[in-house]
Amino acid sequence: VQDYGKAVEYYTKSADAQNSKASYELGLMYYKGDEIAKDYGKAKVLLEKAAYSIDSAAFILGVMHYHGMGTPQSYTEAYKWISKSVKSDTREKGNADAEAYMGSMYYNGHGCTANKLEAMQWFRMSASKGNHYSEHSLGVFYQNDGMVEEAFKWYERAAKSGISPAMLELGKMYYEGTGVAKDLSLSAYWIEKAY
Repeated sequence: VQDYGKAVEYYTKSADAQNSKASYELGLMYYKGDEIAKDYGKAKVLLEKAAYSIDSAAFILGVMHYHGMGTPQSYTEAYKWISKSVKSDTREKGNADAEAYMGSMYYNGHGCTANKLEAMQWFRMSASKGNHYSEHSLGVFYQNDGMVEEAFKWYERAAKSGISPAMLELGKMYYEGTGVAKDLSLSAYWIEKAY
């Protein structure tokens, strides 16, 4: 059994002494609400201290800005922190979730100039590391570009991993015979599974 009270006390003292790792760990505890009350305001302050040296802290801080958690919502700040977290990582070992956010920000022009090709590259990197939301996003890309067989492939990967919007799209594709042979049985299966 861990003594979270002592951990909080230790991390607080270390964070006050400008220890980035302690700031990150305590910030993460406040962010998640692990054994202490969730407090996004405290998490933000602590993660900001750690974000310059710890990529995971920069990513979480970016997510907080993206969704307005403990701070006013700001796509510009989200982009600043999330892009920092992926630029210092090598792309081979990078954070798949951070890469998915980068894809979404480039796709929607959130905090940066919209760039569909850049978005697709980030989604591909993320999907290659198993991010199923990025697999779904690639399905959307390919479907919008009329590449329905490729869209089907990505939707199927995401659907098999439990992504409901991908299940629904897969069901529609089976129903219409788009990108795959028409199959009403599989259509019904995926549409029902989506709900």
